[in-house]
Parts: sequence; structure tokens; C-alpha cells
Amino acid sequence: MKFSGRQVAAARELLLGLGQSDLAQLVGVARRTITRFENGEAEIKPATLNQIQAELEKRGGRCTLVDSGTFWLSTTPDVPSKGWDAALPRICTFAHLYDSVSNRKIWVFNTHFDHLGKQARSESASLILQKIKEKNPGSEPVIVMGDLNSEPGEEPVTVLNSALYDTRAVSEESFFGPQGTFNGFRFHEPVTRRIDYIFLSGKNLIVRQHAVLSDSRDCHYPSDHLPVLAKFRFVKQ
Repeated sequence: MKFSGRQVAAARELLLGLGQSDLAQLVGVARRTITRFENGEAEIKPATLNQIQAELEKRGGRCTLVDSGTFWLSTTPDVPSKGWDAALPRICTFAHLYDSVSNRKIWVFNTHFDHLGKQARSESASLILQKIKEKNPGSEPVIVMGDLNSEPGEEPVTVLNSALYDTRAVSEESFFGPQGTFNGFRFHEPVTRRIDYIFLSGKNLIVRQHAVLSDSRDCHYPSDHLPVLAKFRFVKQ
């Protein structure tokens, strides 16, 4: 989808988290000089790919990949599996990056929680916090983003907020855009349901801006979810 790629290019973000992307959208994004370094699709039948994708991509040469991988949101995260009461297999994709401008390292996690399993969503949030502790013993800055299929105040969001900061709540600039992120392709209705988030650890990172982007073409959104944008800067050492 050409419009998705142009939307990405216009936002000028350094890191991009995707979910449920179809081939046309991925091609449109890739043509805008984005480099995919992990897609988390291994060992899943083609019919389910669109449901479990949680891709993480980067722009340009500022960040160098140190490590990356995928774990499954289940009691057996190291093998392809479906967790708890989830309707579908779900994953979290992560990357450990070196930023050449700040001379710092940062961890980024991108995920997509199940749309039906209430327990699965809560357990998935706890699992991600556990994995952050395991992989990041040095307490380097962490960003977690994705479609949580959960609204503010619900347990999965509360669990993540117990250890991380919601970028909307701590942004230096006033929030910009609709209150919600899920539009359901209903262009002429207000977007009020917020289920997509970006969190950060608060370690040496400051949120400059948080926004929900409601770009459209001919009264159509490119996705049933609006993109969430957060701009960060490192605290000076």
C-alpha cells in the first residue's frame, strides 16, 4: 500500500513497530528506506501470518543492531506456542540497538496481545516485564510498544505501568491527535478507543512528543489502527 509507505516517510521516525502487516504494506514501507531486522514469522503457517506479526524496523544508519529475536507470549516462550486463553499465537519481537549519535544502547520491544484472551493479555504483560529483566541486567533504556487490545485502566496496561511510563503521560509537549487509536475503518466516527501504546523505562530517556496520527486519503484510513508516534531524546551524561 503506497499510502502506508508515504505515511512512514512523512513521520520521519527512527524505529517503526508494525503489527498484522500485509505484503503490500510491507513493500510500501520497505521502499521508504526502512530496514527490517526481525519479523518473528518463523514456523507459522501462512494462513496465520497476518494474525501474529509484530515486526520491528529501523530507518537509516544511526542505529546498529546488537541483538534481536522473538519470544512467544505463552508459558513456553522459547518455542512456537499459544498461551493461556489466547485465540491465536502471539509474539513479542525485540532488538538491542547501539545509537551512534548518543553513544548509548537501547532495548526495543514490539508486541501484539491477543484480542480475545483476557488472561493471556495480562500474563503477556507480565512476561514482557520478566523478559526485560532477563535481557537487560544493566538497566539500559527500554521502549515497549504495540497493540495491547486493552484500554487504559485494564490490567495489561496497569501491569506495564507498574514498571514503565506511558509516553502520553510523560511527554514534554501536549498530546496531539485523537484520544483513541482504533478506528475500525469508521472514518466519520470519533476515534475514542485507545489500545495501542508506547512505553519507556524512564532510564536516561525523555519523551519530547507523543501523538496519534490520523492521516487519511479520500475519507479512508490506511489501517484500522492509527499510528502512535513518540519522539525521545537521551538525557545528557
